[in-house]
Amino acid sequence: MTNEFITKGQPFDSIGLVHKHGKHGLNIKAGRKGSSDVVSKVKKANGDYAIFEGGSTFGKNPDKLNFAIQGTLIINGKQFNNIVLAQGNTGFSNNW
Repeated sequence: MTNEFITKGQPFDSIGLVHKHGKHGLNIKAGRKGSSDVVSKVKKANGDYAIFEGGSTFGKNPDKLNFAIQGTLIINGKQFNNIVLAQGNTGFSNNW
């Protein structure tokens, strides 16, 4: 991980890999209060298209995000640089 972006005053503790029921995932311990500041920081760090190019589960460009992380992701030996994973919400559901 090269950057983390979080709403001011919210905690950011750690990122861990998890393996449950034959699936891999990430466990990100971070605050869940959304802000437009997180969106602005991600855009500034990686260009306006950073989190939106290629689609997302938001269905549109988000106005607020709870947090985002940026770094290198390696899947089956293939490397993806400067990838950004972000969490926001719609209603009572979180989305990525």
